[in-house]
Formats: sequence, structure tokens, C-alpha cells
Amino acid sequence: TNVPNEFLESYFPLRIDLYETIPDTGGAGKNRGGNGLRIGYRFLEPGEISIHDDRWLTYPWGVNGGLPGARSKKTLVRTDGSSELMPSKIDRIKVEAGDLLIADTWGGGGCGDPYEREIERVVFDVQAGLVTPKGALSYGVVVKNDLTADVAATNKLRAKLKVERGPVKLFDRGFEQGKKNKFLKELPFKKTTAVSEGAGSPSPVGGAETAISSENTDPSVAQDGPAGYPYKGLTFMGYAKLGV
Repeated sequence: TNVPNEFLESYFPLRIDLYETIPDTGGAGKNRGGNGLRIGYRFLEPGEISIHDDRWLTYPWGVNGGLPGARSKKTLVRTDGSSELMPSKIDRIKVEAGDLLIADTWGGGGCGDPYEREIERVVFDVQAGLVTPKGALSYGVVVKNDLTADVAATNKLRAKLKVERGPVKLFDRGFEQGKKNKFLKELPFKKTTAVSEGAGSPSPVGGAETAISSENTDPSVAQDGPAGYPYKGLTFMGYAKLGV
């Protein structure tokens, strides 16, 4: 994301079709988290690509009352109209001329109480396309159709939301630990003994005796997790690559 598009297009057989911020992907806070980027890589020749990414499962944390940012996502759209959700780390994906990789980076976590962010700053973000009118509600700000704030409704909503929320959290990790454990148990992944790359026998990796590898082919699996993760042998938590 920090390499000029012109450089990429000059040195690799691809074209950047998309380069834009994704509204509402920065966590709400008195200081808003930065939005993620959406980059569309259009491949001009057949070849292979690799993806090495982070923050596809865990959220960027919110701090001191701030809300977490959005997670990353990588989608490969084929020329026949089909699409595949990519794992965060995978090598040697075959692509054809005309295929499009849509790479959504993660957003930053918010810092501070979002209900204390100045109303005019939230309105500016909405008018600039960084936050949607619906996303403004995460700050307790009611935005009218003309993209100005309804101050009376905002003050009323913020007072209500503060009471419902209670004290602010030091950290907001995106989901509570109990819910996270429940989510992990319900995923259609199996536990597999972890094997280091190049190793001939099973061995613990990263201090874990087992790693969760994916055999999921159901693209409807939880939007809260690795939906459509069809690559058999890749570890779910990133302890090791199995049979890649």
C-alpha cells in the first residue's frame, strides 16, 4: 500500500483498477482510527501470486473507549465472474489475464470515547466520505439528509448510549473472549498436529501441539471469521503451513 501505483504498473504485468479508502473501517473514537484501503490489482498476464497479510481474524483493538477497526479481506474475482475469498497467507495462487484481486486492508482502532468526538468533526468525516451517515451513529451523531447534524437528536442519543454502555473499556478487542472461544469451536475446521515446513514428522510449532487447519468450502461461514477458506492444509491460527 505504500508503493506508488505507477511503480507497480511499470515493473509488473498488472494494472491498479481501484485505490480508495473504505468508509467506516476506522474504529470510532474521540480520535477516529484510520480507514482501510481497497486496492484492485488487475492481472494482465497469466502467472502466480502470493499473499502475506495480517488482521484477517483478530480486530485492530480500540483503546480507552474507542471501538475496534475493521479486519482485512482479500477477494480474487475471476474473469468468469466467480470469486474466491483468499486466506491471509498463501503462496503460488494461479491467476489468468483479466483476474482481479481486491485487497481490503484493515482499519485502525479508535482511541477515546467516540461520544466525545466533536460533532463538527464527525460531520466533516461524513461529508468527506470517510464515515457514512449510518456509521456516524457509532459516535452517537444523527446526520440529516443534507449531511448536517441534528444537534438536539444527537445530544439525546449520546446521553442514552452512554447510559446503556456504562464505563468505557481500556481495550475493545472486537469480541469478548467467551464469544471468541465459542466462535472458534463452531468453525468447520479440524485440529491437526502441526508440522513445520520441511519437517518429516509432526512437531509442535510456536509452542502449540496442535494447529487448526482448514477444509472449509462453505463461503457462508461467519462474516466474523474466515468465510470460504477452501485451502486444505493451511493452518487457521498461522502456526505452520501443512502440506502446502
